[in-house]
Amino acid sequence: MTPGTCDRLVGLGAAALLALALPGERAWALEDAKQEVAEFVLSTGITDIDEVDLDELLGTTTTASGRAESVATAPATVTVLDADVIRLSGARSIPDLLRRIPGVQVIHNAPGNYLVALRGTGGLQGNNVVVLLDGIPMNSPVDGAVDWSLVPVRVDELERVEVVRGAVSSIYGADAYTGVIHLMSVRPPESGMRVMASAGFGLDGDLRSQIVGSAGVLGGGRVGDWSAASSVERNATHSQYDSGMGDDFTPPLRRVAARLSGNYAASARTSLGAWADFSESEHSQLDHLALSVDEQRLWAFHGGMRFETVEPAAGFREVSAWVTSRSHKRPPNEIEGFHYGDSHAADIEAGAEAQLRVGQKLDAAVGATSGLEFADASYLHPGESGKMRPLYAAYVNASYAPGSAWVLAGALRGDHTARTQKLRFSWRASATWHVERASVRFTAASSFRQPSYIELAARFIDPDTGLILLEGAPDLKSPQLHSTEIAAILALAPGVTFRPTVFADFIVNGMVEDLEPLVHKTFRNDEDGRSVIGIELELEWRISDATTLHAYGTHMQWVFPKPPVPLTIAVEDHNTKHKAWLAVRVAPPEGRVGASAAVGYSAGRQYDVTAGIPPQQLEADVPTMFRGELTLDARLGAQSPLWAWTSLDATTPSVAESPFPGAGALGYAASVGLAVR
Repeated sequence: MTPGTCDRLVGLGAAALLALALPGERAWALEDAKQEVAEFVLSTGITDIDEVDLDELLGTTTTASGRAESVATAPATVTVLDADVIRLSGARSIPDLLRRIPGVQVIHNAPGNYLVALRGTGGLQGNNVVVLLDGIPMNSPVDGAVDWSLVPVRVDELERVEVVRGAVSSIYGADAYTGVIHLMSVRPPESGMRVMASAGFGLDGDLRSQIVGSAGVLGGGRVGDWSAASSVERNATHSQYDSGMGDDFTPPLRRVAARLSGNYAASARTSLGAWADFSESEHSQLDHLALSVDEQRLWAFHGGMRFETVEPAAGFREVSAWVTSRSHKRPPNEIEGFHYGDSHAADIEAGAEAQLRVGQKLDAAVGATSGLEFADASYLHPGESGKMRPLYAAYVNASYAPGSAWVLAGALRGDHTARTQKLRFSWRASATWHVERASVRFTAASSFRQPSYIELAARFIDPDTGLILLEGAPDLKSPQLHSTEIAAILALAPGVTFRPTVFADFIVNGMVEDLEPLVHKTFRNDEDGRSVIGIELELEWRISDATTLHAYGTHMQWVFPKPPVPLTIAVEDHNTKHKAWLAVRVAPPEGRVGASAAVGYSAGRQYDVTAGIPPQQLEADVPTMFRGELTLDARLGAQSPLWAWTSLDATTPSVAESPFPGAGALGYAASVGLAVR
């Protein structure tokens, strides 16, 4: 695509957004946009514009509202990575894969540790987004954060990734504060058996010769009414980093993970499924309170059962019931200072949902959940540790199509949360106008997260002095996100989609930490609030059946910034205000060779904060960074199931992304491997 063509595509998106933002000028703006589309089609020689269909170009999503629907009419902004994108990404970790999605900020803050945030909510804490694996939350019951080393799948075991950006607590509960990242693993085939295996080896030059090795096998299949899948993986990393504290250290980074799932199709309409996964990880523990670079070990378990029946009676599309459980545990350790050792957190939750169809225009889902949550840790107040806390929730979400061009959607949920024992509501409303070649949506939403156990009930006592160095505040309010969004999806030509989105977010009751030296440390809510507006421009051009170009650019701006306070998220200096990405992927259908090349840009960030218990001053100036990636994937033989792959990536300048001690420079990396598919 020539630069002039790109400029015209951006101009078309700007005209559409202007028509939305200025109602009084809508008529002329839409007419000009229409004329521009016609001129663009003529200039490019395209004559079959009537064949363009957004539904075919974009496909469906199940994450935006919890049920299958077209991406073009979904009530939230969704980006989908399919199997080809994942396979040819060259990503060695799931967070690295997420760098390809607009609005996502990924910070590699230490070996094996990542902070992932959406739309300007990045900071020192990673509990702002819910991460699901096949619908099961991976977030810790202790603080809502995600330890990515405990997610029990490798990148090459993912079939699909869907990322919803925006306030979605009304769909996924209290902690879906800024969005949802849904990881979907490879499924068993419709019949017969399927085995996948892979082994890889990599070197990171600027991470002082980091050596990475991984191996795993995934198997599954169907026999009659039964299907099952299981996987086992093992990886290990040896590396040496500069800790930033005057010495070098060699942190261990090892992981073992196993998964098992099964499903019984009792009839053509009814099924019963069960699953369980276990993962064990060893790595350095580093977050904004625990700055220890010593070895940490942790275990995680997730399991559950689900019953589903389709169309059990007139008016019902589906009825389902489920029970899920998760448990995260860390053994005791001898680390000085604040640490998460000697802790165990778990929960169990049961729920039921009915999806309804009323006539041809109204779809709805009504559901409720209840459960228990438990946390026992040495760093919690003795009167709060070890308690069993109940939780309840009820919700309804619906979509109504009054005509062929409009879809109105809304969701309302009430959560009686385990940690605060208070009832809080979240909601979302959207209106979407769509035709074959265009979709325009307006969304308003409000969501929240519950304060963590540490924020509510922490008590860390200095063993030498007996002084309380950190104490929670039981009267904390829940942080809230109020969001509005205007988004358009335009099919400019066969295979070309342009997706401009403008959003405005207002964060209230943000979490503030008093971690200055020699001060009694506690938590409080931000009284002023933070406002951020942003724009996301995303373009995909399917040049041919084999070749796809994908590009995005994002910009964020904080409005009326308040005097600096030590918020743990949404700090202007901690977020990349400008990002851009351009990738070309070649994946011939049933081809023997695939390849991708990508370049990325992210603006600089700055840190000057007090963090850690005992407190330390963390300073870092992260400059503007450029990243390049190249991946090749080839079948070894015309009919062979054996594939070989290699990937290269480089980041310049070679500096750390994070102020945490032990954060290594990204530098350059090379990986090779074999896979059976």
